[in-house]
Amino acid sequence: MNIDFLDKIVTIKDIPKESPFEPCLIENNEKQIGEICTFLQSDSKLLLVNGFKGTGKTSIINFVSTFLSDKTLVLKYNCFETTILDDMLLSFFETFRNYTLMGKIIPPRIKTENFTQKINSYFNTIHSPIVIILESFEEILKSNKSEILSFIKHLFKLANVKIIITTRKIEPEDFEDTEYEKTTCLALTKPIFEKFLKNNGIKHIGLLSNELYKHSKGYYNVINLSIKIMNLRQLNLVQFLEGYSKSFMAFSEFITREALSLVDPVSAHLFRLLTVMRIPIHVNLLKSLHLYNEERVFFFVTNSILSVDGECLYLDETFRDIIEHQIPENVMIKLHSACVDLYNTQLPLKPLERDLMLSRQTMRNEIEYHSLFIPKKPDLNMKDIRLITVDPMVETVQKSPAVEFKQEEPIQTTTNPSNTQIQEESKEDKINKISFIIDDESVLDNIADSIKGFIDDKTKQNEIEEKSDGMSLTQLLNLAKQEESKYNYKHAILLYQNALTKKEDESFYQFLPTIYIKLAEAHKHLSQWYEALEAYTQAQDFYFNVADTDKIAQVKLEIANIYYIMYKHDNAKYILSELEQQNLPNEMMIKVNLALAKLTDNSDIEFKYYEKALKLVDIHTNKQILAELYYKSAGSYDEQNDTRMAALYYKKCIELDSNPNNNKYLSMALANLAELYDEAGSPQHAIKYYNESLRIDKATKNYNGLYYSAMHLAEIYGTKNKEKALEYLNQALYYAKKLNETYHIISALTEMGDFYSKLKDFTHAYKYLIEAYNLSKQSFNKENLNKIQTRIEDIKHRISEQEFTKLQDEYGKQN
Repeated sequence: MNIDFLDKIVTIKDIPKESPFEPCLIENNEKQIGEICTFLQSDSKLLLVNGFKGTGKTSIINFVSTFLSDKTLVLKYNCFETTILDDMLLSFFETFRNYTLMGKIIPPRIKTENFTQKINSYFNTIHSPIVIILESFEEILKSNKSEILSFIKHLFKLANVKIIITTRKIEPEDFEDTEYEKTTCLALTKPIFEKFLKNNGIKHIGLLSNELYKHSKGYYNVINLSIKIMNLRQLNLVQFLEGYSKSFMAFSEFITREALSLVDPVSAHLFRLLTVMRIPIHVNLLKSLHLYNEERVFFFVTNSILSVDGECLYLDETFRDIIEHQIPENVMIKLHSACVDLYNTQLPLKPLERDLMLSRQTMRNEIEYHSLFIPKKPDLNMKDIRLITVDPMVETVQKSPAVEFKQEEPIQTTTNPSNTQIQEESKEDKINKISFIIDDESVLDNIADSIKGFIDDKTKQNEIEEKSDGMSLTQLLNLAKQEESKYNYKHAILLYQNALTKKEDESFYQFLPTIYIKLAEAHKHLSQWYEALEAYTQAQDFYFNVADTDKIAQVKLEIANIYYIMYKHDNAKYILSELEQQNLPNEMMIKVNLALAKLTDNSDIEFKYYEKALKLVDIHTNKQILAELYYKSAGSYDEQNDTRMAALYYKKCIELDSNPNNNKYLSMALANLAELYDEAGSPQHAIKYYNESLRIDKATKNYNGLYYSAMHLAEIYGTKNKEKALEYLNQALYYAKKLNETYHIISALTEMGDFYSKLKDFTHAYKYLIEAYNLSKQSFNKENLNKIQTRIEDIKHRISEQEFTKLQDEYGKQN
């Protein structure tokens, strides 16, 4: 195999004494480590690492990861009961962005409009070795595993990708049609267990240690936590086991409660939130909620009480189970209400603006889950629902508009025209409102106020279901449309399902395909792909019966797009290949070629699909379809190193429509065109188009686009106009902070430091670099720390010791 994932085979002799990994655990799993290394050097694609809870699977994988080659990219994801595929893709996308900022990869030239395409474009353009590590796979609910497994099987086609899954138990049905390697982590052997105790200063090896071995079952994590408790409480083995015997508890519960007894009252608020929240929470969000104390968090992490996932904290389920039963009911209600409020602050935001790296579907699921624990309000009176005449947009069989695949739209908030002068509440203000969870006394007296205005979703669904029984078909369709306009897709689904029962209505068969399509679209908005497929299939069957070939093709294209999102690419290719052979209208064939281009991993084949689609363009082609075609064709020409044609089609995309609401590729096309001019040595044109992109992104509040354009403009002006360069660096820093993106902020601060260093303004250079250093230091990811330290050391050598000390006194020191 030509791809080198490992620098060399790992042996116990190679482990340095200062290694952070426990030598006894490594020694106990020498065989397993060898099997993992063999997998990484083989042609196999999937490795399952199983073992009982506490056997140290994660530590073993982390240990081997330190021996991966410098070129190898690691995508790590910790699975939870809330996990769906979209969450995993968001995490991978974030990791790819971080690798881009570190300079390890170059982002795909062609920009895409959804995460599925973005992830595919990264995987298809990266040639470095990639190791995907999925921890705690058993936590994923069975209903959510199918899509994730389809994604995993899709990745098997890529030669540079290997996947490692850790799980307590291998479910045969999950991998029945999949080839995989397997290794099992076991309990510590008795000799290694005794060696582990001695290394940690535990005496009484013999009968007493045998008791500990029996109760701990030799599981590394259990023994390790026991040792930490003994050391923290200054107990010997006799006292520790005596305490256990008097507790009348199971051993695992005993050590868990002993560990939790180390949690102070103030930190208890953090532990309560982590217990109820069920997901990892970013440290920045915890700081916003006034729940983060760096010293205490470090203590809990060091002593295996809190767990770290990237820059997030979470609690192991063992601790959560104990804490959950200790929280008073009134506090639990308050916490669930806080979770609902927190998710509601995040739901309207774009993925890169969120403090929670979760998909909208997961947040909706969690809102529904937490709402179950909040007291219900009395039923609503539905008599005031205003019925309107059926909108003529509801299609008939004879005059139904083309079915278009729609990606999930951002949630919008309705505004009152009479109150337009009221300032929009910021995300920070909303978050501050829910940081009440630490003010127990003042809050617990006002639980009713915290749920004022909150209407339980289930209650409303039941009411809608009851009241809709007496409605006519047209009334149901119009009420469903109202619910869709308010993004209440669950309610819309109930209404469309009820509409399917109105067979006695004289218009039923006229509206039937419309109902199925609307039902499918509502399911798509909720990422309920199987339900959407079922509804589209019903619509397809109807059109088969009336021999409407154009409609059949439109629905088939929708089904293919869903298969693409679900990573069932073979299914999608089969449908699209059938459509490709048919004599369909030009616009439909353009859509088919665009869909086929997405499915291929070969840039030359992708280019040919775009060429075929371009030949089908005529004066009747929809502008939105043209914008997508021109934009993607430009990116494909760029991949073919045909810069002139790439620029031509970016311009065609831009000239189609200057309204970003109609042309969603406008800003990206402008930025990409600017980059082409910059690379071609024409900075004046690059500046022109970057500024146009900035103007569009300001109107749409696309802070990610604003950040990148500002950074590029600062780079262009850097050697020609210092004032302009500084202006755009300040803008980039501002947009990075609006995004609340740690890596963007660090990158902007570092660029500011470099800018001032070149001007020999070491005061400002130190000011920005020390801020970047402190931000990197607070992060659990230390990748940028060494680079910033080098820059600060450079300043130290370029000024006097007295001047440097003065800077340290004014702006702080490196600790």
